[in-house]
Amino acid sequence: MPEMLRKVGLRVICHSDEYADDMTPDPIWLERCGTKDWIVITGDKAIETDPLNLQAVVEHKAKVILLDENNSRAIEWAASIIVSRRRIVDIAHNNEGPFFVSLRKDSKSLVSKMRRP
Repeated sequence: MPEMLRKVGLRVICHSDEYADDMTPDPIWLERCGTKDWIVITGDKAIETDPLNLQAVVEHKAKVILLDENNSRAIEWAASIIVSRRRIVDIAHNNEGPFFVSLRKDSKSLVSKMRRP
């Protein structure tokens, strides 16, 4: 997914770019993201519900986009992020953290309802 996002000009920093393994506790990397004013994009809904993770988000004013559905292919999420990127950037630049935003794959908000002539 990162390469797909980079192809449209998004700057993407992956967890693996910053940390040697996946064992880094969530509060540690959430602190780094909040401190650097990076937008977090994750499918881990425990970021919002786990007390330690939530505390890290609040304390470090993290801006978190939660991918709303599980078991989805990376290409589907990349497409949703690409199509929604202007809205995501607008929210992130015009609002201080901490916040959570859910991103969905469906296109109900992108495609208008059918109208008959």
